Amino acid sequence: MFADMVERSKNGVARSQTLSRGIRVLEVLAGADRPLSIDEVAAELGVHRSIVYRIVRTLEDHRLVARDPAGRCALGDD
Repeated sequence: MFADMVERSKNGVARSQTLSRGIRVLEVLAGADRPLSIDEVAAELGVHRSIVYRIVRTLEDHRLVARDPAGRCALGDD
């Protein structure tokens, strides 16, 4: 299981897959011209929507991402 959470960079150094995906979510939202749905972010990252949902919930807890009443995601205002 731990092996699933760690991936190797091009030079073979271990890195956190979850942290990397979280940063990618922020990059995708920063580059968007409108709030995106969980499905849109998942498609952009090429991962299942449940993965993006968990990451977005964590980013929301830290106020880095906000969701509107329709559930679309954007960078947080703080």
